[in-house]
Amino acid sequence: PAKEPFLLTTIQKSEQSLLWLKELHKRMVEPIANSPVMESDPNAPSRLEMGNYRFASTQVIAREAPPPSLLPAIMHNWLREIAVYHHSIKDKVDNPYAFQGDEARELINRAQEIPLFFSVVQPFSYGSQRLGRLVETIFRWKWNLPTVHYWPETNEHKKLLVNLGEYEKRIPEIIDKAKTVK
Repeated sequence: PAKEPFLLTTIQKSEQSLLWLKELHKRMVEPIANSPVMESDPNAPSRLEMGNYRFASTQVIAREAPPPSLLPAIMHNWLREIAVYHHSIKDKVDNPYAFQGDEARELINRAQEIPLFFSVVQPFSYGSQRLGRLVETIFRWKWNLPTVHYWPETNEHKKLLVNLGEYEKRIPEIIDKAKTVK
């Protein structure tokens, strides 16, 4: 996703960059889908769903996730925002003392918002939350931040759930921004 932001001018151009995300999803879900344990599970991911955006409506917590028709535009916006931010800080990430105060808080907040974005947008039918946590870990590694483990019943997991409720309020804004993308 660190592709030069100025190259991400259209959905078609960002789709090429988002192939890594779709491939990551496919590789993450494939072992689960092929597991004998999942054979009788009606909610098991199908081959058609692996590495593709979802094509049905779904619920997040208290709201409906953005419609499937807007997912390419939503993911384009996310990729562009992440790329712009990454390029604004990429010269500093090698020095752990380069970020102080508000800049350090912003860096940590950006990393923490990645799994929230995936949980609220639900870009894939199966495994969106897992993928969001994995992508967060990748960015934390790239940005030289410590990793976070969201084990159930830990403080980090509880914070994630509280933040998810707050982040969910952004769905109308995410949808409105996606409607303007070509």
